Formats: sequence, structure tokens, C-alpha cells
Amino acid sequence: MPVANERIIVLESIRRNLPGIVTVLLALAAVSCDRQSPAIDRQGVNPPEISLHLSVREDGTATPLWASGIAISIGGDAATALINEKRPLTPEASAWQQVLSDYLPLVEVRAGAVAELFDVPAMDVVVVAGNRGSSDGFGWIPNHIGINVQAFADTYGSPDEGATDRMVRIVAHEYLHLLTYAAYPNHRELRQTPLDRALWTIFFEGIGDYVSVSRRWLPDEQGNYSPVAADTLSALEPVFVERLEKLATADEQTEQELRAGISMGKFDRKWGSLPVALWLHSEVRQCGEPNTLRTVFRLERGSVLMLALRHASPEFRPAIRALQDRTGRRQSDAAGVGAGCLATPRDR
Repeated sequence: MPVANERIIVLESIRRNLPGIVTVLLALAAVSCDRQSPAIDRQGVNPPEISLHLSVREDGTATPLWASGIAISIGGDAATALINEKRPLTPEASAWQQVLSDYLPLVEVRAGAVAELFDVPAMDVVVVAGNRGSSDGFGWIPNHIGINVQAFADTYGSPDEGATDRMVRIVAHEYLHLLTYAAYPNHRELRQTPLDRALWTIFFEGIGDYVSVSRRWLPDEQGNYSPVAADTLSALEPVFVERLEKLATADEQTEQELRAGISMGKFDRKWGSLPVALWLHSEVRQCGEPNTLRTVFRLERGSVLMLALRHASPEFRPAIRALQDRTGRRQSDAAGVGAGCLATPRDR
């Protein structure tokens, strides 16, 4: 189970992941040693209000609010049937739910920091804890995040010393998704072709992965990739370019096949979102934030190929430039919104 010292571990993870808010988040060091009610010093922090809804009833059924979330992926009838099944929380799932409940103040501060970094208005949300019919984390418009504590238990076992950090990172990932949908209410209009749909997904999930990757994926202070990140990028960059080239001319019948693994499945095989998250961490180390993150957010799907041109192996630059020509988005667009660093390729 998480211990009081884990708050300091979480703070260090936040510092490493979100370098521009160190001063703000140092206030979190003054937390209570009472695990059941952590007292957060919020001086200088203006986090959103995040409330928690526990959807699993004592008899093992689930509330209609959980059904409204999982219905998006499995359908309304299936969701209604599923919440009426009696599935009490297992001890492991109950322990993960307790982690979420106990450390909700840390979730709030992290969420506020994410909104500040990307320069978007924070929003109050409801986190709904459940135990069926979904992956570990998901969200639904306008302001709900689902956390499947049974999926946490199945994937990670009982909570360990890294449990709080993992929970905070995953909720932050889903929170940024909600902020992105709110910032781009016309997001469906931005996805008219297979290539545009792929680039939107890579942008959307890539910035989510940016705020949720664990420490082992992070670059050093100079932007040099960690060993695991460097090896993963070597494997994924060829797939990234090949899939996007094929999606540029794909029809609807082949589109879904080509999108496989773009942001779902085994984490280190996410050929779309993970490279963008790793490139973006390196970009921030080299060029600074918040301008880098805010520019990427303003350019949305156009930023994907700009990051690729700067960070992918030079051998892929001709193909990336050709993809930019198809989309009409070039590096000069980045200079136009104030990020000259992103506007030029670099030697790797």
C-alpha cells in the first residue's frame, strides 16, 4: 500500500514530468503524514475541483453514471446489463479505490498544473470509480473521468509504493483529453481524411502520454533520450512513417487496419502517440516550456509532423516533408505562433 513518503516521490515525478511548475508544486512538500486525509498546502496553486463518485454499490451492482461512461464503447444495452451484474470490489480493487480517494488532492493539483502548462482553462470534473466494462482509465464529455479499479488490480496487482504516482499520471492523462475536447469543440471537423484522423489521434493521445509517462521514459536535462526511450524510438519511427504514408492514400476499408496500434495496446508499441510524447519531452528540455507545449497545443494535428521532422532520424525527413505537403502544414506555421525552435529541423 502507498506510504506517507510516497507524496515526496509523487512530487519528484511531477517535477520531472512538468519542469515549468517546480516553484508552484514545491508547496506540496508540506503535506500531512496522515495517509487517510492528506493535507495539501495549496499556496500559489489554483487547482480545479475534482469530486469522486464510487459507482460500485454494496450489493456489487453499479450506478447508472458508470453505465453512461462505458456505454460509449460497448453500447447502452450492454452497459445497462453489465451494471446490473453483482460484482463486488475485490480486495485489490478496493485498495486501488482507496488510493484514488486518499490522494484526490494530489490529483487536483496535478490537473491544475496540466491546464496551466497547456494554457487552457481548467475545468471541474467528476472521477467515477468502477470495476467493469472498460480499460483502466477513460473519459467522456463534458467532464467525467472513469477509473476502472479492477483493471488496475488486474494489470498492476495490489497497490505498491508507486501506486499513487501511477494513479495521478493516468487521471492527468484523461483530464488533458477533456481539456482538449473543450478547446476544440470542432474536433470532428478536423478529421476529414484518414491521414487527418490519424494525425489528430496522434496529437490527442501523444500529449496525453506526455503528461503520463513514467520516469524511465524521460530524457536528461539536455534532452538526450533515456536508453529505453532511444531503443523504442528506433523501433517505432519506421512504423510511424510507413503507416502515415499509407494512410495518406488509404480508403475506409484499409484505414482501421493501418491505425492498429496507433495509441492502444502494449505501451511500448504505440507507434503514433508514444513517439510524439517522447519527442515532446526532448523538445521541452531543449527549447523550454511553456511556449513549446502551448504551441503544440495550438497547432494540434499539425504539430505532429513538425515534431517528427525535428526529432525523427534524418533518413525520414523527405517522407515527413511529403506528408506535410499533403496536409498543408509546414514548420513555418510554428514560427507564426511564436515557437521558432519548433520551426526548424535539427541534427539528431
